[in-house]
Parts: sequence; C-alpha cells; structure tokens
Amino acid sequence: MTALATASSIFDQLGQLSDLYRNGAYFDRFYTPEEVHGPVKPPVKFYLKEEGCEEIELVAFRCLGFGGSKKALSLSDGRVLLIPGPVGGLALWDRIIQEEVEWSQHFREHGLLAVTSKRVEIRGSKEEAFCPAYISLSFASLAEKHIYIRDNKNTMSSTWNPDNFEDMSYNDKCLHGGYRPIFTNKVDSLDVEKWFPLFSDLIDDVARMQSTFFCPGGDCLNFAVITHEDKVPQSIRPFLFDFSSKGRRNPLEGRVAEPVDKAGIAQRINTILTAFLFSLYQDRLGITYEEQTEMIAKLTDRCMAEYCRRYLPSDVV
Repeated sequence: MTALATASSIFDQLGQLSDLYRNGAYFDRFYTPEEVHGPVKPPVKFYLKEEGCEEIELVAFRCLGFGGSKKALSLSDGRVLLIPGPVGGLALWDRIIQEEVEWSQHFREHGLLAVTSKRVEIRGSKEEAFCPAYISLSFASLAEKHIYIRDNKNTMSSTWNPDNFEDMSYNDKCLHGGYRPIFTNKVDSLDVEKWFPLFSDLIDDVARMQSTFFCPGGDCLNFAVITHEDKVPQSIRPFLFDFSSKGRRNPLEGRVAEPVDKAGIAQRINTILTAFLFSLYQDRLGITYEEQTEMIAKLTDRCMAEYCRRYLPSDVV
C-alpha cells in the first residue's frame, strides 16, 4: 500500500469515527443533557505525533462540536484535536489545515487574538503513513486565564455563558450559549460610555487589521471577553478562528493589504460591534431592537472618533 493510500485509509477511519458522533450512541452521550458528559475511549486506536514530542495514543476524548469539514475533539491535556469531517477528501482536508495554521499564526504575529493552531499527524496503530490534523488550545483552558470565548457560529462551544448554563436543557444551551449579559439593567446596557472602555482594545485591533487582510464578518469573527478574577469584564476583543472554507480557497500567500478610508474603517467598527451586541434586546431587560440599533450607531461614532485621534491625521478623508 502506498503512503497516500495508507493516509487515505486513516482519513476514512477518522471520518467514520466522526460519523459516530452524529448518528450513533456517541452523539447521544455527548449531546443529550441527561447523560454524563464524560470522556469516551475511541473504538479504534489512533496515535498523535507532533513535532518535537513523543507519539502518544489518543486514549479518551469528548466531542466538542462538528461541521461538514471537521470535528473538534477535546483531549485530556487542555487542547483540541481537529479531525476531518464527512465532507470532502484528503486533499481538501490538507488544504484546510494549511489555511487554519497559516492564518492563525499570521493574525497572532500582528497582535490580534486568534487560536494557536499547530499541524500534527494521526497514525493508525500499525501504519507507517499518517493523516494530517491540527491541534489548538481549548476554550476551557483559556477560561482558566480569565479569557472567555463567544463562538458566534457554534454557541455550544462558547465559555462566556450564564451562571446556570450547565443546568439548562440542550435547547436552552443552544439559545443562550455565549450570551452572558455584560450589564444587568437597561440603562447601563444602552449607555455608550459604559460600553466604550470595554471596546478600547478593539480600536487598536481595527488598526492592526489594516495590515492583515482581515475583513470582519463570516465564521472567523468571534469574541474574547477578558475579565478580572471575579469575572467582571475589562475588555472585549475579536477572537479569530475558523478561517478556511470547504467551498473556496483562502490562501495567505500573495495577499496585498489594501488601504481603507475613514468610511471603510467606520464600517469595520460597526460590523464588529454589531456582531457582539446584536442580541442586546434578547437580554430580557426591556430593550427594543430599535434602541439596540441606535446605541450601536452611537458607539460606532464614539469608537471612530477615538480611532481618528489615535491613528489618523486630520487631513485623511
């Protein structure tokens, strides 16, 4: 058997393992609230190899989430292993890994918050070839450092959750995951000057985005709520991950940063603020959609004025 055929065989096994979480008892075990969400030993042996480390057997893990192209499995060391999903083949999966690892490194080098992704190898118990995969720090491990993540796409994986999140039904978890209120009353929630200090770092992040080719929106725009030890928020910043797409390429190589005028910068700020604050009217504080929209517009103007003060000379239009 050729190395490619062997790698494809492991890829197929990993895909079948992924399907267990969608169609069988494994899915029920992980996603039914009445069940104990404990780690489960995989039915097939796999070994993980990363550069500079000894090969280890994947003994037990939990499924954290899944999509068409990948599945996220929680490892016992506080990291997440991303394995291929049911859509696509080995070539697509290899391209996804390359884009995820390259973009995460690129954004972090420019001072933005992003996952720390690293390419690894997954081997079968008696195989010499490997299937590529990648690992990242888990959101739970970031929470230990008082960095809580709101995943805008898969709310169940969020860690910025209400205090009673673990006691909620599965449906309520889907609805409320990632939506822990920042303020507990309507007046504060609509006060631009209450929100502005929390988004001060966001203004610097928008400036950093000028040289990273990042356009806010899509699956990769998520958020980190950075808190004091008592979980009181001190900063809200974009947290970037999930950069690839199974439907189109998203290569880093060859990109050229394009200048953005003041109107474009204001649009970026508004897009990011809206992505975080769009659910204010759902906080059961009597806030209407219209009140929320008006507040976001005023906060955009406030942030844009500060952006201009920090970064733009007066003659820039």
